[in-house]
Amino acid sequence: MLAGLDIGYGAVKINSEGDGQLTFPSVTGSPDLPRFGLGTNNAIVISNGVGRTVVGEAAITQSRFIDRQEDRRWIYSDQYKSLFYASLTEISRASSESITLISGLPLAYFDDKTEVQDLLSGTHRVTREYPEVTRTHTYEVKAYVIPQPFGSLCSMAFDGNGDPVDPAWLTGTVGILDIGSHTTNVLTTSRGQEVSYGTTSIPTGCWDIVRAISARVSDLFPQLERRDHDLVKDIQLGQVPYHGEAYDISQTILEVSEPMSREIISAATQHWDGGAALDKILITGGGAHLIGEFVVNHFDQHRQVFMPRDPVFANVQGYLRYGLYLQKQGEI
Repeated sequence: MLAGLDIGYGAVKINSEGDGQLTFPSVTGSPDLPRFGLGTNNAIVISNGVGRTVVGEAAITQSRFIDRQEDRRWIYSDQYKSLFYASLTEISRASSESITLISGLPLAYFDDKTEVQDLLSGTHRVTREYPEVTRTHTYEVKAYVIPQPFGSLCSMAFDGNGDPVDPAWLTGTVGILDIGSHTTNVLTTSRGQEVSYGTTSIPTGCWDIVRAISARVSDLFPQLERRDHDLVKDIQLGQVPYHGEAYDISQTILEVSEPMSREIISAATQHWDGGAALDKILITGGGAHLIGEFVVNHFDQHRQVFMPRDPVFANVQGYLRYGLYLQKQGEI
């Protein structure tokens, strides 16, 4: 089986052959699960070398203690291992499965490529608690790691079968702005190859926007306490719940997002010399929904700016398409 996997600070995103795409929050927590209730408990509960752990949405809603490590060395943490193991059980429910993974790293962390590939590759045994049954899975994994923004480039250049659909993305000069959770990657490519002087990583991402909005919301609604992932949902809806009412926060979102976008646009402009020499500009990543419109308006003077239909999943979609392309070339 072939799959694209993006384990990010904010969310885990998966795109696999046949099963399509899915996501869950990059949160793990203590196993404090409901003892009764209506409906089926679909919590992701796994056991491995770090013990019994709740992963994703259930950790946010149920766990008394949650873990959200956010630094470069988190790939060695128990949390990262739990997120990875939960991902494997989402990719395949078979008792035994061979999986080829294409994953990515931010540009600033790409020197860790070999370490991450070694960490993800190999034999992994994972126990997961499904409704009414507990199963142990054995996965044989071979992992390949590429720079994250190349995933979005591949999502535009290849179709769902791994065949090239728009050669201009691979033959021209392209600027990619990948707005992630904690970093924004600025990547320049020429004929499908990185242009190093036009490439950088900015330590600003959509979580900076979320936390700035959180501070504003706390001032406006002093009795409201929201975990970060709950606030992300509020931002997507443009409103927060407060004493049984829904209050609009769209103006607050705009007031925070617009100045953040200027910082990112300024850095991109410097590395792209204004962008006039680029054939195409691609705006992608989870933060594209928050500030993508500002970026598009700034650069779209000659209509060469594009945003994927689903910028959140563009990288992981591209990982899978790149993997399918490599399969056809006999390289994996």
